[in-house]
Amino acid sequence: MITKENLRRILVFAPMDPHEELRKQRTLARRLTSWNADQFLIQAFLKGKPGDGFVQRDRYMSLCIKEVLKTHRKTIHAGDWEHLLDDPLENTLCGLLKGLRPKRILAF
Repeated sequence: MITKENLRRILVFAPMDPHEELRKQRTLARRLTSWNADQFLIQAFLKGKPGDGFVQRDRYMSLCIKEVLKTHRKTIHAGDWEHLLDDPLENTLCGLLKGLRPKRILAF
């Protein structure tokens, strides 16, 4: 939400180097989407996501993808790396579609 208070808060943060931010995101993505990812780390990461609508969006996307698969067996969904997290609690797109055996590909 754009408010004077939120704008003031933004100004407090140091400017981010976009290349450094991308490097950090790439490192985190690779670590959390690896086949031997630590479930504790995944759950800790996801704990901060529900407030931003992440879980609701993944639930909605999973329903849409399942609907598409009724008529089109081969389908691809390109999305943010966070949706690739293997979550046994089924709060991510990957977890919600686990029964369909999705193939996860981290592209960066």
